[in-house]
Amino acid sequence: MAAAHDQASSSSSSSSGLRSYEVFLSFHGEDVRTNFADHLYCALDRAGIRTYRDEDKLPKGETIGPELISAIQDSIISIPILSPNYGSSKWCRNALTQISECRKTKKQIVFPIFYKVEPTEVRNQKNKYEEAFVEYQRRVDEYQKDLVEKYQFQFGSSTAQLPDRTMLHRHDMESGDRKIVVIHGLGGIGKTTIAKVVCDTVLSHFEGYKFIENVRENAERFGIPYLQNQLINDLLKEKNQNITDVGDGIKVIQQRYCNKKVLIVLDDVDQVDQVESLAGNREWFGNGSKIIITTRNKEVFIAQKPDSIYEPKVMEFNDCLKLFSQYAFGTDQPLEGYLDLSKAMVESAGRLPLALRVIGSSLLDEKRKVVWKDRLKKMQKFPDDRVMKSLKISYDGLGCVEQQMFLDTACFFIGMNKDIAFYIWEGCDFFPQAGLEVLCKKSLVTINEDDSLRMHDMLRDLGRFIVCQENIQKPGQRSRIWSQKEVFEVLVKQTGTSICEGLSIDFKQFIHSINGRPASQCLTSKGFAAMKDLRLLQVDYAQSPENFTNSFSELRWLSWKGCSTNLH
Repeated sequence: MAAAHDQASSSSSSSSGLRSYEVFLSFHGEDVRTNFADHLYCALDRAGIRTYRDEDKLPKGETIGPELISAIQDSIISIPILSPNYGSSKWCRNALTQISECRKTKKQIVFPIFYKVEPTEVRNQKNKYEEAFVEYQRRVDEYQKDLVEKYQFQFGSSTAQLPDRTMLHRHDMESGDRKIVVIHGLGGIGKTTIAKVVCDTVLSHFEGYKFIENVRENAERFGIPYLQNQLINDLLKEKNQNITDVGDGIKVIQQRYCNKKVLIVLDDVDQVDQVESLAGNREWFGNGSKIIITTRNKEVFIAQKPDSIYEPKVMEFNDCLKLFSQYAFGTDQPLEGYLDLSKAMVESAGRLPLALRVIGSSLLDEKRKVVWKDRLKKMQKFPDDRVMKSLKISYDGLGCVEQQMFLDTACFFIGMNKDIAFYIWEGCDFFPQAGLEVLCKKSLVTINEDDSLRMHDMLRDLGRFIVCQENIQKPGQRSRIWSQKEVFEVLVKQTGTSICEGLSIDFKQFIHSINGRPASQCLTSKGFAAMKDLRLLQVDYAQSPENFTNSFSELRWLSWKGCSTNLH
């Protein structure tokens, strides 16, 4: 690539408000450099027209840089010389893409010149243009296949989860408009993976690119100025910025990037101020810039009014089984004799890519079925710590009341009508309207079309896992008891305590008897004597003794379906 004028002059012209160039000339060097292109350039130069002369001289595979993009954007007219080999050059194609965007967004004038080719050859992709675009499509397909394989194994997402060209076009990632795109969903579903694939697919269209990972964690540990320094220094390739004040960082970002087309990803954002301090307004950046935000919290992006929202869906079962098999066996299908166990593992993992990757990887070198069966039992009772740690991030970000509502739902209220849950929580002074809104925004609870409360299985297990950690050995000293076996033992052995706020048991499931009497006879005053702070009590299908006279002064929910009337 050769510039027509000294760069210092160009910079001065630009800073004074004048255009550096009036015409941008694009051509394939081997076709026209020493003949037609030179003659055209000289003629324009003699007429006093400042012309930028672009040539295909860079190494194969190198993308066009900020100098060329600025030259295209600052020109009044672009002249692409469409010669026989123009379409075979990646450099020329990228330049033409930028010209096309400027024609749409800046109303730039474009005068294409057809040199030794007919317009129909270009329009209908015939002859060498057909060959060039067939080869280009082959390379694109191969590249995207490599991306899929790369991210399947590195990040734990399946082919079904990765965005295709349709998804990219739907969110206009390659358009000339400034846009904010949000990828929203629960932890472990593949938001970061999708953001990385999108960026790898389109980043050649931008002057600068920065993927800021773990925004939530790093903002908490190091502060927002630390993230602002990352953004400023990495995009500008400078290491001398040392922002210590959030306001100063905002000013620098606005000043340095207002004319640059950049692609920025803010990954795992959980607070509105994090976005506002790093990419608070589309106008901070040049035309065509894109901001991608991944978050579990809807509140984060509501204020930003994103142009589009992408919410990954839970994977289909067959895709889950394939992904699990890739990590557990190194193949797309379970080994012979492991199909049923693998299916059970997939269901226990809740079909989350993160969980499938973690659990599958832990079994890669283990082929003893007895170990698999033990692992499955453990998963069903005590979910994998690494998966729970990832999902627990959202829980830790809740207020005390929202945490209580989350745990109530996980242990007792899944499937309950939200209005009934509201009524119960109001009696507990939990402010349910605001609390449930927070839980839904953070993707921890959903409300079905029938107004019932729902929760992903992994999140249900997370809530119950958190409660179990209150006292692993003694269920009577936990805030909630829902395991039928554990409730039965607590009542029979009378080991309940004042810590217990909720208890649920359905005696219809029990075949136990005590000295020939129904199992529900364990509902004695002594069994509940110490549980003075019970808020939630479910004792369905119980046959209680007549002398059951406990007073539950804190009780806000009592379910006694199928019970006798002896319970006072």
